[in-house]
Amino acid sequence: MSYDLVFWKQAASPLSPEAVYERLSTSDDVAGLGEVPLKAFLEKLAGVFPGAQQSGVHLDWEGESGAFQLTWSGAQITASLYGLPPRKLNMLVAVGHDLELSVYDPQRGELLESRFVPSATVTF
Repeated sequence: MSYDLVFWKQAASPLSPEAVYERLSTSDDVAGLGEVPLKAFLEKLAGVFPGAQQSGVHLDWEGESGAFQLTWSGAQITASLYGLPPRKLNMLVAVGHDLELSVYDPQRGELLESRFVPSATVTF
């Protein structure tokens, strides 16, 4: 079972994070969202997670303890995490925040405002 995070570029949307997430699950056309800086995201990610393999519209990374897969479209990047330790999770969240992306945790129904996620908030 995966633990998911969703990244998007919040511009001026009056929608709540939950509403943005729900709309993104059915369409990339959500008023007030900008296009995610995919190239910059993947470049930063490569510096933090060497060995990630990109194929089409997804990227896979596997470490000694944990793995993740990214998929993307114009308005969002979704990370499906598999046993990723909190330190690695925080590194992934930091990539999003460094690029001024909103990072949404659909399991908890909230934006991750902090660059660093306490380990108690993540349950795989």
